[in-house]
Amino acid sequence: SLAEQTRLSEVLVIVVFSVGSTLAYYLVNWRRKLVLMTLLMLLYVVFAFVTFSTLNIVNNLLYPTLALGIPLLITIGFDITEEITLRIRSEAQVHLLEELNQKTEAENHLLEELNVKTEAEKKHLQDLSELKTRMIRMASHDLKNPLGRVFGYAELLLMDEDITDEQRTFIKNIRQSGDEMNNLITEILDLEQLRSGALNKEHLSFGQMVTQVVTRHEPDLYRKSQTYIEEVTPEPLTVFADARQLSQAVTNLIGNAIKYTPDGGSISVRVLQDQHKARLEVGDTGYGMPAEALPKLFTEFYRVRTEATQNIKGTGLGLSLVKQVIDAHDGRIWVESEEGKGSTFFVEIPLIK
Repeated sequence: SLAEQTRLSEVLVIVVFSVGSTLAYYLVNWRRKLVLMTLLMLLYVVFAFVTFSTLNIVNNLLYPTLALGIPLLITIGFDITEEITLRIRSEAQVHLLEELNQKTEAENHLLEELNVKTEAEKKHLQDLSELKTRMIRMASHDLKNPLGRVFGYAELLLMDEDITDEQRTFIKNIRQSGDEMNNLITEILDLEQLRSGALNKEHLSFGQMVTQVVTRHEPDLYRKSQTYIEEVTPEPLTVFADARQLSQAVTNLIGNAIKYTPDGGSISVRVLQDQHKARLEVGDTGYGMPAEALPKLFTEFYRVRTEATQNIKGTGLGLSLVKQVIDAHDGRIWVESEEGKGSTFFVEIPLIK
């Protein structure tokens, strides 16, 4: 009868209410679970009063109460544990963020100090560079004036027909030493101008410029009885370059080829077009260089020391000047050499499109 529950119905009630309440509790937070459980209990009390006799209501309500209450307590326990865990984790993250912010502020402060220090050092280096430039220009100017007087007096002395051959040799040596000093001053000034980026570029016929440079070296070729071979393409190779600087670079290459080639040797100059570039090749049959010297060849003040070239005078600035001139014109330079057989220098300059 409906007045009493069988064991099977009790089990079914507990299972049904447990599963139903668990699913219901799972969908809401723990505060709303209390409200939901109260509503479910009220519904079941109404159901119990309608279905069962009054004497069995308390007994019949015991099992559903357990079925509703136990899942509630379990799920509330899980929710509270999860909230506590989340709160602990959040507090730890907040603490970590505070530490990171403090560290970031300290790093930003350090970076600001470093920036201030870097700017001060940068300005100091710029001031030193400007001072060095002014000193170089002043010293070079002050040296050129007395050198001009040395050249003038040497020429006057050489015009005297009463001097002896030995005296004439001494005077020529004075003039030659003056020429060497003048070349050194010119190379230093050219290097300083290249470093400052002061180039006066214009449209320039590369082949014509090379031919003019070679013409100025004809007396040197004749004096050393050297054979000269020239091959210049008839095509107009126009480059955008500083005429004086590029001419000085080509002069250094041809002058070195003549200087480091014995009397009676051969000098070759080729100008040709290689795709969108003008190429210059300066070759000689001179002393050549060992392979280990080539990587350092374009370093300032570096000179290749061999038994054959130890008595040849030079500053070691010529090739470094050539390298910087070519770099300033977006070109490239390299060398192929074999000791005792000669060297060939290659230069490429972009053509005007």
